[in-house]
Amino acid sequence: PARLPLGAKRNQANELAAGDVLVHWDDDDWQASWRLSYQVAQLLAHQADVCGTSRVLYYQPATGRSWHYVYPPNGRPWVAGNSLCYTRAFWQQNPFPPITVGEDNRFLWSSRPKHVLALDDHRFLVGLIHRGNTSVKRTADRRWQPCATELIRTLIAADWDFYAHLPNTL
Repeated sequence: PARLPLGAKRNQANELAAGDVLVHWDDDDWQASWRLSYQVAQLLAHQADVCGTSRVLYYQPATGRSWHYVYPPNGRPWVAGNSLCYTRAFWQQNPFPPITVGEDNRFLWSSRPKHVLALDDHRFLVGLIHRGNTSVKRTADRRWQPCATELIRTLIAADWDFYAHLPNTL
């Protein structure tokens, strides 16, 4: 009933979850049907604590523009918060800080030793840019590269009509 910071909500949801692998699933982003099987298989095969993508495709329905966000390969280990997949054991030793913005980065960049796996295939996720995003998308930054919206259209195929016509009021 009380309004909680996003990090506290994530911890509460993880407490209620039954599995040994936990996955972030942002309700305003597109997810491929094969996302879960791919991420869990990679997490287990590489014995990682956390996996996700360090390259994310984004689409902005209000403008019809698209971007490819690419995290620098020489930066400290990072994967996008909307792509996180991690073990319950790791989360129990490293809960999210009770903050609203940046809880995912602090989760990844805590001092606790961890194996973060940036996955090779990033096509399982398309983030949406809209006024309601928790974290502002600064597309003028050098990490953001414009990309052809046709790439997004082809990737999400049958779901395109839904995402292309979302109102700007998200």
